[in-house]
Amino acid sequence: MLYSVKKTFADRFNLSVVYFFIINLLLLSITSCGEDDKKDKIVFGQAVSQSGFLKLVADSTSTPIYEMWIEEVNDAGGIYIKEYDKKLPLELKRYDDESDTSKMLTFLEKLIIEDKVDLILPPVSTNMLEEAAKLANSLAYILLGSAGGAVKLKSIMSGLPYFFSVLNCADTQMPALADVIEEAGITKVAVVSIEDLFGIEYHDELEKALTAKNISIVSDTKIALLTTEFSALFTAANTAGAEAFVAFTYPDETFAVTTEALRDEYNPKIFFAGVGTSYAIPYTILYADPTDASITGTDAIDGVMGAGAWNAKTSAKAAAFEAKYIAKYQSPPEYWGHLMYYSSLEFFQQAIEQAGTLDQS
Repeated sequence: MLYSVKKTFADRFNLSVVYFFIINLLLLSITSCGEDDKKDKIVFGQAVSQSGFLKLVADSTSTPIYEMWIEEVNDAGGIYIKEYDKKLPLELKRYDDESDTSKMLTFLEKLIIEDKVDLILPPVSTNMLEEAAKLANSLAYILLGSAGGAVKLKSIMSGLPYFFSVLNCADTQMPALADVIEEAGITKVAVVSIEDLFGIEYHDELEKALTAKNISIVSDTKIALLTTEFSALFTAANTAGAEAFVAFTYPDETFAVTTEALRDEYNPKIFFAGVGTSYAIPYTILYADPTDASITGTDAIDGVMGAGAWNAKTSAKAAAFEAKYIAKYQSPPEYWGHLMYYSSLEFFQQAIEQAGTLDQS
């Protein structure tokens, strides 16, 4: 699937090259031969959550990958652009959207229209990604999907030619979770979901998959972002006879619900939580049993399930990527999206180099 994405990037860029060549052919005679020398860098722009409730998502998912990739590209001299006949180093111009969608859109528009950045990087979260994809397409800027994957985008994808999805979405993950629940012989499930597009989509897709298997959601609760108290929800799940507990939450709620389950000794057959379960941070810091100092890190989350897509056994290149990430950050990567984010940037670079231009129009 990733190869086809790469090809699509390249094809679209190559089409731009053709248009660029035809339109500018007659102007070559009056263009200064020194114009190409004026371009000395490729500026990427990004509006991303550097504060607010999505800061931990950004800091744990795409942000370290972008920074690592930019550093690696610059260490190699930059990206070669045939149009300028030289390698150009990368620069990242970033604004803090404060975890606010409207601010993200304002900053993204500013980056494109006022700052005139060459290329853009995505925000984080399903809701943010959907809105950014629409804006990027309206302004004819290529946008790679990153930490987010709205099912809603699939229904309008044909109208978003500049958007490329990177992560899988709820409609591919939740049938797999329903299979696991069925294999465990469970017929009653408790679901908690945040009031956000991520929570809504994952809840609805799981409900659809469970219904097809005659498995019931017997306790169904919507919670506000940054909820920290879950004991009453565990009680409600037990009262309803649920043997599986599923929480569609962002990291702050994910860490809180898992820690609370340890404290309350709540231990259903299946305990699923995320986003956040696959992050490096919980393994060493955030999950701990306050009643037993020996239960920390991986011991504290033994049996906790969460969304993921890869590990070091996936391939030799995946293992090499993991080792490289650990060497740079002294902690494991995130096992849901990190490999996909990094791979998409490699494809993006290859497409740009094959096209030989930064023109996206």
